[in-house]
Amino acid sequence: TLGRRLAELGPGQPWARAAALVTLAAEGRAIAPCQVWDGTQGRWWDLTVTGMPAAPGGRVILVARDVTHTMELQESLRRSATMAAMGSLVAGVAHEVRNPLFAISVNVDALQEIEANPDLDEILGALRREVKRLGVLMEELIAYGKPAAAAPSEGPLEGALDLALQACAPLVSSTGVPIRNTVSRDAWALRMNRDRMAQVFENLFRNALQHAPSGSAVTV
Repeated sequence: TLGRRLAELGPGQPWARAAALVTLAAEGRAIAPCQVWDGTQGRWWDLTVTGMPAAPGGRVILVARDVTHTMELQESLRRSATMAAMGSLVAGVAHEVRNPLFAISVNVDALQEIEANPDLDEILGALRREVKRLGVLMEELIAYGKPAAAAPSEGPLEGALDLALQACAPLVSSTGVPIRNTVSRDAWALRMNRDRMAQVFENLFRNALQHAPSGSAVTV
């Protein structure tokens, strides 16, 4: 199509590979189509060499097709298939996890009925909140293939902070590292999903508590 010599097209891909294929074809060898990655231009090329060089006046025909878009579509399909398989696996695991979570919740309620202890109530309350949060997470994982919207709403930041601080109360007791919340009660109103924001804060607090040296404090 170009009507030019390969040597004029430069040393880069796909021409470097094409020149090698043409040389082999000129020797009468059968050359299978191949794909070549051009890192300089960020493109994929499909190279096909045909011809009858041994015949009188014979020639070798090289066809180089830019198949970058096709390769991108194929990769996208592979990713989609992988994600679909992962979604099915995660949903199945989440479904199985819900049963022991329900059992934990029932036993927490029973333990609170049997043992009237204010100190134990705080621990059981934290455990119940974590079981509830895990239950919500399992529901979201089950709906992995069609996740629900985050449903953000306007609300005070301290609501999310309070939930996170309550969830971390048992860890504060076990580590002896206090969390000092210096955030003003009327600091900000944010458009957010409160429960998910609380989970973000809880993860940060737990990480800080687990790595804080003895005698120190975590300050918000």
